[in-house]
Amino acid sequence: NREAKLQEVQVCAWFGDAEAARALKEIAANPGEDDGVRRVAVFALRGMGIDAPCPLPWRKEWRDVADLAMQRMAGRFDLMQQFDMVTLWAEFLNRAHPAVPRIVKIEGWAGALEYLTAKMHGMSATCEEVARRYGASAQTIGKHARLIDGVLGLQAKIRAIFANAGETVQG
Repeated sequence: NREAKLQEVQVCAWFGDAEAARALKEIAANPGEDDGVRRVAVFALRGMGIDAPCPLPWRKEWRDVADLAMQRMAGRFDLMQQFDMVTLWAEFLNRAHPAVPRIVKIEGWAGALEYLTAKMHGMSATCEEVARRYGASAQTIGKHARLIDGVLGLQAKIRAIFANAGETVQG
């Protein structure tokens, strides 16, 4: 099933050896595989330093933002959370297009992505602590996070998810 496949991809990414890379390439290339599982396999391959096809043509600064966020999130966020961050970034760029903001300093954008990803996963995070990790101001992190949220409507979705989770726990 899909969940088992996603776990398999995470294990392969964790091992990171030639056998794991072969298995991930097989999953990524299989047109009969679930599209989400294929995308996570491609993401895992890239994380292992193996070139894999990118579904969107990304500008260098867009990739630099995602790469910096992945580097700083490593060890504190798992593969699926990092994948969610990249998906969040891609969705923002896609929906904001053609009015994508000019990216000058990647640290503020990468920090905003980490901050929002933490919030999406119910993790504790403040703009101030994220700003320290990225060498940016808390105001910049907050400004970029609000812009991304404005395009994607994340806060409303997050509140709805946690409200529904609370109802399930209580009910």
